[in-house]
Amino acid sequence: MMFLSKNKFGSKLYDLIGNLAINLNTLDLRDNQIYGVIPERIGQPTGLTYLTIGNNSLEGSIPNSIGKLTNLVRLVLQENNLSVPKKGVFSNVTKVSLIGNKKFCGGISQLKLPPCLKVPSKKHKRSLKRKLIIISVFGGILISFIAFIIVQFLLRKSKKLPSSPSLQNRALRVTYGELHEAFNGFSSANLVGTGSFGSVYKGSPLNFERPIAIKVLNLETRGVAKSFMAECNALGKMKH
Repeated sequence: MMFLSKNKFGSKLYDLIGNLAINLNTLDLRDNQIYGVIPERIGQPTGLTYLTIGNNSLEGSIPNSIGKLTNLVRLVLQENNLSVPKKGVFSNVTKVSLIGNKKFCGGISQLKLPPCLKVPSKKHKRSLKRKLIIISVFGGILISFIAFIIVQFLLRKSKKLPSSPSLQNRALRVTYGELHEAFNGFSSANLVGTGSFGSVYKGSPLNFERPIAIKVLNLETRGVAKSFMAECNALGKMKH
C-alpha cells in the first residue's frame, strides 16, 4: 500500500512514482498538484486494486495499462484533464463510472463524453503557415494584376476622348464675310501686331467658343507666298 495524498508535491507523476513494487495493491496520490501525463508504468503492479490520483492537474490520455488491470476495484481520476481510451476495462460501460468528471473527453459513445479536441502538431502548424504565406503572395500578385488591367483600361479610354473643344472647332468652315464681320473689317481695334509679310488680328467668330487670331498677308510684298507655305508646313507638324 502507498498513501501519499494531500502532500502538494507539485511535480510530474513519472518522477514521483519511480519504480513501483509489483505486489502493490493500493496507490493514493490525490490532491498533490501533480501535473503532466500518466505514465504507462503506473499499471505495472498487476495486483493493483485501488488507484486514486484525482484532484490534480494531469492531462493526456489514460494509459492502456490501467485498462488491463483485471483486479482493479476502485479508480478515482476526477478533476483532471484526461481523455478516456476505448480499450480494456473502459470498453465496458458497466465497469466504468465517470459521473461528475466534466473535464474528461473521448471514450466509447455509451459514456457520453465530449470529443477530445485535437491539438495541431508542429508539422501541421508549419504546413498551415506555409499555405498562408503562399495564399498571401498569390493574392498580392492577383490584386496587382487586376490594378494593372484597370489602369490600362482607363488610359485607353482617355485616349479615345477628344483632348479639347478647340480641336473640334478647327474643322469648322468660316466664310470671308463672317471673318470680316467678326474682326470689325480688320480694324486697328482688333490688330494684335504687324510683321514684314502681313498683320495679325484677334476676333470672335460666332461658330467658335473662344477668340481666335488670323494673319492677313500683304500680297504685294515680295516672298509672301514662300513665307505662307513655310508657316503652313510648320503648323501642320505641330501637335495640339
